[in-house]
Amino acid sequence: MSSKVLWRTLLAVTNGLPLVVPALFGTSVMPQPVEAQELDRAYEVHVTDNVMVPMRDGVHLATDIYRPAANGQQLEGDWPVILFRIPYNKSRPNRVREAEYFARHGYIYVAQDTRGRFASEGVYHPFHREDGQNDGYDAVEWIAQQPWSDGKIGTVGVSYGGLTQLTLGSANPPSLDAQFIQVTQGNSYQSGFYNGGAFRLRRVGWLVGHAADSHEASRDPGLKSALLNIEDNLIPWLESFPVSFRPGATPLDELPEYGRDFLQGGIENSTYGEFWHDLVLVDEVDWDRYADVPVVNQGGWYDMHSTATPAHFLELVSRKQSPQRLIMGPWEHGGMARSYAGNADFGVDAAMDPDIFTLRLFDHWLKDVDNGVPNDPPVEVFVMGGGDGHKTSEGRIFHGGHWHESDQWPVRGTVGTNFYFHADGSLRDQPPTGETSPTAYIHDPADPVPTVGGTDSWIGWDEERQERVYGMSDGAYDQRDPIHGTRLSLRRDVVTFQTPPLEEAVEMVGPITVTLYASSSAVNTDFTAKLVDVYPHSSDWPGGYDFLVADGILRTTHRSGPRPTRLEALEPGREYTFTIAVPPSGNRFEEGHRIRVDIASSNFPRFDVNPGTMDGPWQRRRYIKAENKIYHDSQRPSHIILPVITHGSPKP
Repeated sequence: MSSKVLWRTLLAVTNGLPLVVPALFGTSVMPQPVEAQELDRAYEVHVTDNVMVPMRDGVHLATDIYRPAANGQQLEGDWPVILFRIPYNKSRPNRVREAEYFARHGYIYVAQDTRGRFASEGVYHPFHREDGQNDGYDAVEWIAQQPWSDGKIGTVGVSYGGLTQLTLGSANPPSLDAQFIQVTQGNSYQSGFYNGGAFRLRRVGWLVGHAADSHEASRDPGLKSALLNIEDNLIPWLESFPVSFRPGATPLDELPEYGRDFLQGGIENSTYGEFWHDLVLVDEVDWDRYADVPVVNQGGWYDMHSTATPAHFLELVSRKQSPQRLIMGPWEHGGMARSYAGNADFGVDAAMDPDIFTLRLFDHWLKDVDNGVPNDPPVEVFVMGGGDGHKTSEGRIFHGGHWHESDQWPVRGTVGTNFYFHADGSLRDQPPTGETSPTAYIHDPADPVPTVGGTDSWIGWDEERQERVYGMSDGAYDQRDPIHGTRLSLRRDVVTFQTPPLEEAVEMVGPITVTLYASSSAVNTDFTAKLVDVYPHSSDWPGGYDFLVADGILRTTHRSGPRPTRLEALEPGREYTFTIAVPPSGNRFEEGHRIRVDIASSNFPRFDVNPGTMDGPWQRRRYIKAENKIYHDSQRPSHIILPVITHGSPKP
């Protein structure tokens, strides 16, 4: 199976959704059988496809309207409305299924292709702030004026569907009443393109795939074929990144809005400046004027926007009077309905049915149903761990977990606890004493540490063909080399620090920070930090299991903060203090397990490889090995800060 076919197949079977294709044009009525106990009143569904809704500049956006029906006829009267806007095709099977679900439950569901995508008119500018604000505002207010709308309007959407909600929310349409925002970015620089200054290579595959779905590619089979060829052979292109995507090197030149104005512009602007101001939410103004309505922000520990989701919650809860809510589960991107992520199973309590969850929210917010929603805790987070580690019938490790409620984020009752790196490779809650020699290793850009799971890899390993493939592999995995099966921690360019077997469990949830005292022989290098829950040997997992909890990265040229305005070269050999922001997570390290931190200087293909130079993006043809040193003495106590829940104290 080609990597492209694998990707398409994974999308089609996500959550076991049936491949039902709706009518492309006109009006249809689809009776829906419903279990008697599911609904007090079961409706049929009446669909009107591709209503062309005018925007303020005269561009029309294709919009499907799903209405409750009976006996083959749409029901009259006005209804609460749920709006969904997406550039990924409003008629995808999973979106049709969701639309039908809510229409059968007494809502009108409005699904809209965003500007310049699929059946909509106009030109698509990825992540464009003004387009999203204006079009989102106009869509909400158009709905409010329709005779079938009762004036109550909520919005839904996952990923880019969450992004369209953020942008219209920041435009503050007066008819907006509530939002359920799932796994999305806010600021495109921090949570879309870059992480700690390193480029998220997932963005390349995303862009090429959607360029192949563009209006231009649909009219030009040769262009479409060339773009799909890149998608099919993505790894060689990523291995030569960013030079491989320079102007003139790809068919993206035929699509300036995708290539020059977006991908190439994002590569050239690796620091924060004016380029990023047009891309989604960028400053205090957007949050200050944001609609004061109830919002649920939902994210996952293994989602690429796991840092952005709690940040959005904090921005709103600090400014608005309406109830705000945060939910963080043990999920991959869009994996709320699953009880597993990657190769780890977290138990049946980990999964939430997004339809049932959303219906309950909107029944209260849009229909005034007294169903207890106001009594829900503001923050619900899932603490992974506590399982016995057996191998499930699906071949996953049973890691287990439980939900933790709080009235705030970070959750109440956690204490930032330092675990220090020591020269003997140990990790302890006591700082080092005296002077010790640093631990040195060589970072070779030509042989990067491979990505195995995490929050946004999307690059898998085909065991049968023994080659990398483009597909989903986010989540928790045993940290072993995909080719040889050996522990990544055994590589010479990975430095590990771990506790002895724990005498009692350590439970943590929240933001994670690594403070690293380090130097490099190069003017530019990366430092990565990986938090690992080390299982002991068992019959199911001979040699143990290195369970990935969370990992982060810092490019030293971007060390001044999350939105650096200039690049800063290192002075070779000089010692610096670096702060690595590891995405938040929640995990219970069981008695007998070890807590481990792995330090390295690459994580490919999740992030682009640091060449060790200050060359510009289109000149990055030289790779220079770097000798990097980690200091761990009384004057330079490198450490990780874990947000430990204080119902027990660690005894490493």
